[in-house]
Amino acid sequence: MRKRNLFRLILFLWLINVFGCGFGGFSDGSSSGTVPGGSGSDTDTKVSGVVSKGLFKSGTVRFYAVNFDGSETLLRTTSIGAFGNYSARLSSQKSTSNGSYNGVVLIKATGSYIDEATGAELAIGDNHPLRAIIANPSGTLFVSITPLTELATRKAFAAQQAGSLIATTDVTAANALVSAMFKVDILGTKPVEPDSTEHGFGIASVGQAQRDYTLALAAISQMAKNGSGALGDTLNVLADDIADGSMTVENAAAFRTALAGFLGSDINATGVKDINSTNLVNAGGTVKIVKVGTAEKTGAGNVIGGVTITLKLPPGVSIRADLDKPDKAEKEPLSGIVKGSGAITGGTYVRSSYVPSSGLLTISLASSNGFTAGEFATITCDVAAGITRNATDFTIYKNPSDPNDPKNFKAVDGNGVPFPESVVSGEILPD
Repeated sequence: MRKRNLFRLILFLWLINVFGCGFGGFSDGSSSGTVPGGSGSDTDTKVSGVVSKGLFKSGTVRFYAVNFDGSETLLRTTSIGAFGNYSARLSSQKSTSNGSYNGVVLIKATGSYIDEATGAELAIGDNHPLRAIIANPSGTLFVSITPLTELATRKAFAAQQAGSLIATTDVTAANALVSAMFKVDILGTKPVEPDSTEHGFGIASVGQAQRDYTLALAAISQMAKNGSGALGDTLNVLADDIADGSMTVENAAAFRTALAGFLGSDINATGVKDINSTNLVNAGGTVKIVKVGTAEKTGAGNVIGGVTITLKLPPGVSIRADLDKPDKAEKEPLSGIVKGSGAITGGTYVRSSYVPSSGLLTISLASSNGFTAGEFATITCDVAAGITRNATDFTIYKNPSDPNDPKNFKAVDGNGVPFPESVVSGEILPD
């Protein structure tokens, strides 16, 4: 036991020496978490969330089961409270004792809100409600209802076959597609007020993903203002565009132009003035998963205690990160963007940092259990609309003029002793 603790201490000190104490590790946590529901059975499915276009001031949320013929069966109705909040328990039509549903739940919201781009109070009525769609909900979950979830709902219904229930796989795919396009979890992230108050960006606990989501909704309002002035027309354009699973370069540019216009306008009270202070610079594009690992050239079976590797991202590729401190060059990737994978098991300490200006992402980890050569990290990258990137477009940074550059590749054993690159090297795994 004493030997194992010493092993961990050596690796932890090595990791701190590489990165300092400023960055967090791998995490799969949600940006919003879960929200308790109201009274009811402990086995009910509990759904809470917010309705935002900006945040609704009042209104109604209705939950429906979707039938084979396309009709809908009302499950529950609840009201929208202050700052767009709603909560409901779905105890009817439960298919199992633990409160889960084998199927799809459609959520519709109506009510009034303050438009971000114009400041006008507007309303969404029963004829064109904002919708969200979820598959097989169970337990306690958070669901935002926004124009982005409306786009995902339209995409999911477009795939429904006549005379068949809408497929849960189509629902999941539609939500994932729109989330990837707009660089935020459209269901699980909670938008806030588009201002710097205690209900907006001034909340101490507000995260980067929440800020990004709020600004994405403001950009859609600005798109409507720049066009016909009607939200419905803007959503129609975007929904038609993404019907084939991608967004055109023109509409992606229109979104970014609208976001920049909102950020530069007098009505913007968020405190964010630059699109580069958001993770929306590649909105409308795709997501590229990149995996990195180690390769042993000699001495197969060596146990690696720690690794540092730096990726150079190609043009048009970015990493979602916490951008709240503009004066700090190195940013911390958002939760889940950099994840341990492959050979990595428990007892791994991780640090990562991203420098947007240079496109460098540095990952450093230390394992108390040690690991053998192979894949050790997976990175989710955002790619701009209209371009494609392959693993071969990414490179591993190396500073030949300074072998002690902390961003250079380095692998060490359990005592912190470096392996020569002739024994262990870093690599980007092929697609």
